[in-house]
Amino acid sequence: FDFGGRVIAFGGRILDVPTESRGPAMPTESSIGAKYVNSPETSLYQKSKILYGLNFAKSEILRASECVLVEGYMDMIMSWQGGVKNVVAASGTALTADQLKTIKRLAEKLIVAFDMDSAGEGASKRGIDLALVAGFDVRVAGVLGEGLKDPADAVYKNPALWQKAISASRHIAQFYIDSALKKHKPNSPEAKREFQRTVLPVISSLADLERAHWVREVSGILNIKEEAVWSASEKHRPTKGAENVF
Repeated sequence: FDFGGRVIAFGGRILDVPTESRGPAMPTESSIGAKYVNSPETSLYQKSKILYGLNFAKSEILRASECVLVEGYMDMIMSWQGGVKNVVAASGTALTADQLKTIKRLAEKLIVAFDMDSAGEGASKRGIDLALVAGFDVRVAGVLGEGLKDPADAVYKNPALWQKAISASRHIAQFYIDSALKKHKPNSPEAKREFQRTVLPVISSLADLERAHWVREVSGILNIKEEAVWSASEKHRPTKGAENVF
């Protein structure tokens, strides 16, 4: 559905069916080649501009003053059933400026529940960079629990696990700091390189007072002067005018 609740496309999810239960004509994910099968793009349906479930969730997002962003249809549906209703799905695409413009009409706090195992890499990182430039308060949902891959799994096991993950969301800068410190000791050259690569680009996108807070944090963790952190973060400042995209 679009923002106003009009049907604009259809999407299907290939479900795992035990081999012995399959009929001769029943398709599998491997035979189709994709987990999700969508309508083709049209003048009405452009995937990069649509957020799945927004027509249902918009009032909940406005009420909560925050938007929970998940990857797939089933994550959104199960989150809703699990009691977290201020949720939309990016339908497997990288987060775009058009989608962020839509969300910002409702809330400026964004809790992402993407696969963030590769901190600082890939499409998730690019979408988060856009959100930071747009002035969002970006947070990352907490750990779901051992063996749970996504919000749908968590809700299926116990809705409280998903609710707890949302309430335990961390500031995006804290997430990258924690990720870096899992790999390297704070005072090591490797840690400094990791902070330069993943943490400082995030900090550089923040407003001045918030940026000052995280510069102080990084200075203490790495045991280097704040001036050096400020100087290094300046090199990652968004290009002038980038914020005008929003």
